[in-house]
Amino acid sequence: MQIEISVVENNPKQILVCFQKTFVREVDRSLFQKEVQGKDFSSVKDFQEWFLLLEKKIAKKVALQYLSRRSYPRAILQHKLKAKGVSDAVVHSLLDYLQKKGLIDESYSIEKEVKKWARRGFGPLLIQRKMQQKGYEKNLFLPCIRKILTEDLQKEAIGNLLAKKKQLDKKKLAAWLVRRGYDSFMIRATLF
Repeated sequence: MQIEISVVENNPKQILVCFQKTFVREVDRSLFQKEVQGKDFSSVKDFQEWFLLLEKKIAKKVALQYLSRRSYPRAILQHKLKAKGVSDAVVHSLLDYLQKKGLIDESYSIEKEVKKWARRGFGPLLIQRKMQQKGYEKNLFLPCIRKILTEDLQKEAIGNLLAKKKQLDKKKLAAWLVRRGYDSFMIRATLF
């Protein structure tokens, strides 16, 4: 029994994989097509075992390619692998494995991101929003933000930002600092 593949009409980068006229999954064409094309199996069980091994192999290859370029949080890697057509079960087991091996280090990524946004003059509230948008878990990044953005550092950052915006009145400065993610208590303590 042979595997049937067809290109997805509205997305030529994806293919549909079918076995015995039954839809199996929509997957990334560049990763799966050569591996799947022309394969023959005697039973559904043989096909399922083979496809699971193929999925694991491809998922590991893709994840390592991403991680070789830079560190990614678990949530973003999960999203990228799912977009390639890898099943949830394979994604979760692979990410657990990579985390155990130390290849996914959320704390390093979080600290790097928090420092980057703090250097740009953003406050803790805006940094929290940015971290959530990037897929980091709140219980991991909040302690890091508190550790890096101490009250003294925030006051110093606000002072540096105010030095650049001398021409604005205090109300406009306060509104601008709120948009930059600073707490209103910290703004009042520094401005007024």
